[in-house]
Amino acid sequence: MEGTTRSVSPGNMPDGGITGCRPGLEEYCKFGRHELITAVVDSSPLACIIFDEKLEMVTCNQTAANLVEVLDVREFIKRFDEVHPDFQPDGRSSLEKARDKLKEVLRSKAGLHFEWMHRTINGAPIPSEVTLKPVHLVGQDLVVAYIHDLRELKRAMDIVEKMQHMVYTDSLTGVYNRRYFMEASEGVLQKVRATKSGLSVVMIDIDNFKHINDTYGHPVGDEVLKILAKRIQRVLREDSAVMARYGGEEFVLMLTGEDSLHVESVAERVRQSINGVPFQVRDGVKIPVTISLGAATYGSGETMQQLVSNADVALYEAKARGKNIVVTYESFVSRRRGGEGKCENFQNLY
Repeated sequence: MEGTTRSVSPGNMPDGGITGCRPGLEEYCKFGRHELITAVVDSSPLACIIFDEKLEMVTCNQTAANLVEVLDVREFIKRFDEVHPDFQPDGRSSLEKARDKLKEVLRSKAGLHFEWMHRTINGAPIPSEVTLKPVHLVGQDLVVAYIHDLRELKRAMDIVEKMQHMVYTDSLTGVYNRRYFMEASEGVLQKVRATKSGLSVVMIDIDNFKHINDTYGHPVGDEVLKILAKRIQRVLREDSAVMARYGGEEFVLMLTGEDSLHVESVAERVRQSINGVPFQVRDGVKIPVTISLGAATYGSGETMQQLVSNADVALYEAKARGKNIVVTYESFVSRRRGGEGKCENFQNLY
């Protein structure tokens, strides 16, 4: 936290007063030693700074000095302006924001809790949590700022985030993996049921992928998977979609708020983005790639696993019809009722 003090003259008081008081407050500091130091400053395990009703810093504890990596309290007070960036992460001036927070506490007589960016005397950032508490001592209204160093917490959160990324992300293509898709989709399905909005699933499979691996080798096959994922992501930028690698050469899309006709249109755009331009891989080799897609739209009461299964059935039908096409589960059911279904044998479709 930052106050408005610019010139202080710290000193040791022989009668046991606070070391590092602002000039003119020696008697106040001496008189308030028990309440101020024992209850507020010295006993606090957190960095602690005290401000007066003029928004000027009165004193701090050694923990505050340690936080910003200065020698002691007197050096902290002397170099107070150096331990704050000019601006906070939200773009506001540190000085203006600090004054506003202190004024708010003094006016409302209520505590305040917020995040703040400090920095060490060498300029290293210190993300922190600040709690401001109003106190009334020796006839004066004061504000005590307790500062909680969040660096270890932030580091731990970064580790957790990285671990989650590893757990939920396909390491080859960078898109979500099957685990993430199935876990996230259950929450989406609950929301769809509650709001009666649309939800569709599209299964995507690379045609003749085994032939690509056998002809060019698995490293090239991996390149094809990465290029395909990027192309599909570009197509889906304007759509509310989640993309995941479902396994092997199979990908899955989850689109919300869409009806079956629009989903078929999106799937067709995806198909054309792959079919239109050969994949250029290592050594300038260009490989023509096509995909087959099966789509299914939530009707009434299906589970997510049933929706995925329906899309998978439509995908098999797309394979059976010659590949490189989009088939919806709804159209497959309609054809089957008319005796035109071709999805009796799923072997040799890949």
